[in-house]
Amino acid sequence: MVNGERDQRIAAGFTFNGVHYDFDSRAKANISGAAQLAFMAIVAGAEAGDPIWNGGVDPFKWIAADNTLVTMDAQTVVEFGRAAAQREQAHIFAARALKDFDPIPLDYTDDGYWP
Repeated sequence: MVNGERDQRIAAGFTFNGVHYDFDSRAKANISGAAQLAFMAIVAGAEAGDPIWNGGVDPFKWIAADNTLVTMDAQTVVEFGRAAAQREQAHIFAARALKDFDPIPLDYTDDGYWP
């Protein structure tokens, strides 16, 4: 029951730099992969503010939950990945804290228990 609530809240997505993004299992993998590529690009010399860091000729863009395109430089993509991971971790630890109650509160779905 707590895990289900946790998973539902994680899958509801997250907001980064004022934009809401999907965070289902496919999005998680894509964000993680993009953050790794961005980090490698930074190590190879990608500069802040340069959106053409991904080896292509077009700026790197991410599709937000509302289907808009958001241009990001490599540094922003790394921060995007970090924000996504931190958001998921916060929910995992919130669920853990709820499971430590004996008994688990009946209102465990209340927003007050969750980040």
